[in-house]
Amino acid sequence: MIYDISVPVRNGMHVWPSDPPVSLETTPHASRNGSHTILVTSIACGSHTGTHLDAPSHMIDGAPTLDEVSLEALIGPVRVAAVPGAPAITRGALEGMNWSGVERVVFKTDNSLRWSDPGFFDRFVYLEPGAARFLAERKVRLVGIDYLSIDGYESADHPSHFVLLSESIVILEGLDLSDVPAGDYQLVALPLKLDGADGAPVRAVLIN
Repeated sequence: MIYDISVPVRNGMHVWPSDPPVSLETTPHASRNGSHTILVTSIACGSHTGTHLDAPSHMIDGAPTLDEVSLEALIGPVRVAAVPGAPAITRGALEGMNWSGVERVVFKTDNSLRWSDPGFFDRFVYLEPGAARFLAERKVRLVGIDYLSIDGYESADHPSHFVLLSESIVILEGLDLSDVPAGDYQLVALPLKLDGADGAPVRAVLIN
């Protein structure tokens, strides 16, 4: 079975408050012989729109950019870890889980229910820096979460981003895991190949 864990990119979708809004504008053109109509859509959005990947350069000067992220980090076994009913993912919560053989992890929280909200939700579940350090100590390759940032909305210094990205652990944000049971899967999360970028939208799927 294949689970599409990407959110649709569309006009009016949730974006981080300081990010540019999405603008999709389709223009019709008549074919040269007039036999049919050709549609071409203009796409304008931020690099961290919807389901997206954070390259280390997103926060760290001189760190690898999007095109330098290894594809091997983005394809392979992944653990979907459910953390229901919690305002934040803590180190203590992670210490109670089995991490044997886990290379990648994406967190299913109450955030996945927020994609149906009419607007941005600023009290989303986030990853505490102690939990980020726990994952870095275990040398995971990728960490994902089901809303638009792995740090809390009120965070001014983005500690969990720095913990992970400084270890070249890529961050996958903006997932929709609402229909996905906790467990082990194969992940494919390929961003647009934007040269020198700090991040890009991703079509992410889980396969079991």
